[in-house]
Amino acid sequence: MTPYAQALALYQGDTRRFTDELEQHFLFGYVVATPDAFAMARPVLSTWEPSRIADIAEVEPLMTADAWYIWLLAGKLSVAVRWLPVELPLIGTARRGSPARFVAWEQFKRLAGSGKVELNEKTVPPQDGTMTITNEAVLAIQSLRRPRGKRKSENDKAQ
Repeated sequence: MTPYAQALALYQGDTRRFTDELEQHFLFGYVVATPDAFAMARPVLSTWEPSRIADIAEVEPLMTADAWYIWLLAGKLSVAVRWLPVELPLIGTARRGSPARFVAWEQFKRLAGSGKVELNEKTVPPQDGTMTITNEAVLAIQSLRRPRGKRKSENDKAQ
């Protein structure tokens, strides 16, 4: 199954919602579709309220953003990391209605480059305002420790 097909399958037949969210990312964020990865992401500030992060139309200019928020990712994580146009200090993800959590770009990149993480075909239904990743191993990034000396974002404090 292609990464695009995996992403579409996450919406469990709700193709209208999928195309709406895809269009929103074309307008306000970034979309990648390769034979190895499919993703929707946008630049944000990690200190934003969860409701603002959950709003696809809320985008921080790349010059002032401190994080990528990955709405949806299917395919190879190592490819997904390479397609982002610039490195930002943090990468954020969320799952199953939980608030976004952010990890350092370097930790995320090391995890992606380790070869230990490949996305499989396990699907998790998406929730409003959260992205879905199709591999439990990727969710391990949420438990990575924040680098020493880095301040917790307001989203992390709310948990």
